[in-house]
Amino acid sequence: FLLTFRLFTSKLELLALLQQRYSLTAPDSLSAQDLRNWNSSYLTPVRMRVTNVIVHWIEDHFYDFENDEQMLSQFHKFVAIIKAESPAQASRIVKV
Repeated sequence: FLLTFRLFTSKLELLALLQQRYSLTAPDSLSAQDLRNWNSSYLTPVRMRVTNVIVHWIEDHFYDFENDEQMLSQFHKFVAIIKAESPAQASRIVKV
């Protein structure tokens, strides 16, 4: 996917879509127990997958971030969101 996404979108748009996917919100109608279940069975796996994509993107396609101040700025904002929501996942990104 990271080799071909440029055929149908830009790197900034992909980053924005990943951020949108990461920032999912639960449906309003959930009870407290259902919200806990939704967080553990849906939100956490989605966030882990998004984090995995970002880690692979940085490791294998770092050139998308080189010499692009706008991309780096948006990336740093996204990482700040991830740090606030899940420091453990953010540490995986920061290690790269």
